Amino acid sequence: MNANKKTLGNLKQTKVSAKTLFYALVLFPTIIATLYYGLFCTERYVTTSTVSIRSPESSGTDLLQSLTGMPSTGGSGSIVSDSYAIEKLILSNDLIESLPESLSIETLYGKESIDYFSRLTSEYNQDQLKYWEERISINIDALSNLMEIEVQAYEPEEALKLNEYLIQTGENYVNELSERLRNDAISLATREVNIAKANLLEANQQLAAFIDTTGKLSFEQDISSQSALISSLESQLADKRTELAAKETYLKSDSNSLITLRGEISAIEAQIASQKQSALSGSGNTERTSEELGQYNQLMLEKTFAEEAYASARASLESSRIDASTQERYLVRVIQPNLPDETTEPGFLIPVASVFLITFLIWALLALIIATVKEHMGWVY
Repeated sequence: MNANKKTLGNLKQTKVSAKTLFYALVLFPTIIATLYYGLFCTERYVTTSTVSIRSPESSGTDLLQSLTGMPSTGGSGSIVSDSYAIEKLILSNDLIESLPESLSIETLYGKESIDYFSRLTSEYNQDQLKYWEERISINIDALSNLMEIEVQAYEPEEALKLNEYLIQTGENYVNELSERLRNDAISLATREVNIAKANLLEANQQLAAFIDTTGKLSFEQDISSQSALISSLESQLADKRTELAAKETYLKSDSNSLITLRGEISAIEAQIASQKQSALSGSGNTERTSEELGQYNQLMLEKTFAEEAYASARASLESSRIDASTQERYLVRVIQPNLPDETTEPGFLIPVASVFLITFLIWALLALIIATVKEHMGWVY
């Protein structure tokens, strides 16, 4: 009998404890949340914009990106990476510190007109960054390369101006990135063109100096003309000798025709000997002519190589300029930020319902634990 009374007393105490917990953990916090969000909370204006980074080569998504939703390794994947870089830039202490005075985090979110729990009260960088991330939201769709920027502020004009400033920050970043990519692509090719141009000028100068020293514009032309003349004279000499041999068979040796023919043959032979001597010793001696011809050929070869290298460098420069233009990025405003007409955050029903649901779950869990413990204690005693 006493045991049954003890058990009933425990059950009664359990009901009282559960009710007390309900009042303390659920009802009281819900009432406080209702009063705060209904009477004291300073509501915020929200403005949203959508931008996208594009380039001439990003004509669309590839098959892998369409199937998986993951950024590809090509041009579109690089653009998505740039979008995430802009997100990191916007949600950083560097941007918070670079804000103009009219849009500084203290000016926008530290005003006395804002209720204490919504107002920025800390001066520490980490606390300010955490507060900033609660007021600025960026969502990136890797599949469509769209970036949505949401800004919350306590004045509609401030929300609009801050959203415009963030878009301009992203646009400046994209422009600087495009300029850097273009300069990096062209500077190397330009440096190669300058080197090839200097080598070509040096080769031309060396060839010009050699020609001024030797006084010969073209060794090949001189040798070719002398060889052609000697060949022509030798052909004439062969014809004359054949004619002489034929006429000696039927003419007397002292005939005027044979005497004239022998004189012509002697003249041609003398001219051939003179030309051969000139070809072999035109610059003083045979060894010097051969050495100069070798130097001339080497200089001409170096000039040819320099011309080909310069032409290749120029073609590479033009190709780099074309590639740089295809890799250029620009930021497109898909949806402009609007001036909000009314406050939408944090609202009333959702936060109050959230407080009630969370506290109710906590109360239910604690009540179950307490009841279970008391029930076991009743078994023991």
